[in-house]
Amino acid sequence: MYYENLKIPSQDHEVEILFYKAKSKYRPVIFEMHGGGFMFGSATSDAIMCHRLRNELDVSVISIEYTLTTKAPYPTQLNEVYDVMTYVYEHATMFECDKEKFITFGHSAGANLATAVCLKAQEKGLFSILLSVLDYPYLDLETDPFQKEWIEKSIAPKFMEMFRNHYTTPDHYSDPLISPVKASFEQMTKMPPTIIVLAEKDNLSIEGKVYANKLIDAYVDVHVKYAKNKEHAFMEKYFSASRVIYTRYTEEKIFIWIKGLIQYYINRPF
Repeated sequence: MYYENLKIPSQDHEVEILFYKAKSKYRPVIFEMHGGGFMFGSATSDAIMCHRLRNELDVSVISIEYTLTTKAPYPTQLNEVYDVMTYVYEHATMFECDKEKFITFGHSAGANLATAVCLKAQEKGLFSILLSVLDYPYLDLETDPFQKEWIEKSIAPKFMEMFRNHYTTPDHYSDPLISPVKASFEQMTKMPPTIIVLAEKDNLSIEGKVYANKLIDAYVDVHVKYAKNKEHAFMEKYFSASRVIYTRYTEEKIFIWIKGLIQYYINRPF
């Protein structure tokens, strides 16, 4: 895969990014965040997906190697994502990108960061976000995982409990920057158009639907794809190894659908 390993300043340290540079100059940028409950995973695990986004949409993709909670808790991860976006915005000429067309793209816990950074960008007012793409987003850390409706083959509540306890403390669970589904109506009205992919056999599909409905109520463009008979992380698993592409695959059809919507918002004149 073609990418550059770069380091971006964030607070008192540096965060590594994988930079897939667009073929053309001054193209939009997709900021991509891997999943893994904030505890596991790596930017390199999504290399095939990022490479295809770069090649097939002619956009730059920046995959962020945010610090895992085994090393540091919240707000380190969110600060790193925001700081990377800020740095790219302020050095758009160096990156040869269009700083008015930023897109966030995350999977599971990474989708939490992809959403929360939109809220943080609202607060700061430095840059705007054109579009947000969320694969089976983890958006509700406030609700006790053992009290959430159980769906067969979902992530076990004991693991969800571990993820949220490593991420932050109970007194912060309801903060919209941690549980974006708890954002206010006013905050929701300022969110970018959002693409959401949900899996039928995944507990997170429930909070994903709640979040989608809150965006709809706030008159935000929302596009939802509900994948039947699929489990959590099915998109990353599909892209985890090289394979011959057959359009009959649900994953490939969803990827094509996502690309089409990204292209639409990139080219939309307003």
